[in-house]
Amino acid sequence: MAKEEKKQLSLFMLILIEYLVAVVLTVIMLFYQRNFEKLGIINGMQVSGALLFIAGWFAFINHEGLFDVLVYGVKSFFKGIVGKKMEKELFEIRLARKPIPKRIFLSLWINGVIIVFISFLIYYLF
Repeated sequence: MAKEEKKQLSLFMLILIEYLVAVVLTVIMLFYQRNFEKLGIINGMQVSGALLFIAGWFAFINHEGLFDVLVYGVKSFFKGIVGKKMEKELFEIRLARKPIPKRIFLSLWINGVIIVFISFLIYYLF
């Protein structure tokens, strides 16, 4: 199997998993609301789409390293209380990090927006 085919297959699996998560979240919201009518389905879809978008946003923020200083500071503080030192410095931790493929957070964003858009279409057209 070629490298390009593996990328396409992994992207397809990622999108399939995202939509399965969205369906499960929608069903959970239906049971939570105890509303199985059109408005309940729309609310469930909007929550699941928003959560997918937020998950993509957190993946992007983590990818850019915005939580690194906060996490390093908290770990360093609590290790300092116990009397230990951090094994690595912050810049070493950042250099050792493996980059997250951009397709992960992009697909979360796009699919989250698509699901919310579909819920609006259902609301206004039906």
